[in-house]
Amino acid sequence: KEYGSLNIMGESPMPRAINWMRRAGRLGDSEADRRAKITVDFFMKKNCMNCGALSADSGGTAKLKHCAKCKVVFYCSPECQKENWR
Repeated sequence: KEYGSLNIMGESPMPRAINWMRRAGRLGDSEADRRAKITVDFFMKKNCMNCGALSADSGGTAKLKHCAKCKVVFYCSPECQKENWR
């Protein structure tokens, strides 16, 4: 296993780390909020966390939306989101 790799669905620590940086940003730590944005922009490939479908800006055709809870990962449909939560 490649721990820390962003290409392993469901096993990457990045979504959790980004979520904590965003929480710190909401509590007034502007540096943590800035780092969260940079991390998402540079390291997160936009693909469905469940099925792996790529977004149009990453070379695919899927219309992806952020997870409403963590705002870090992407899903192509509510069905994929629900399936990934199980």
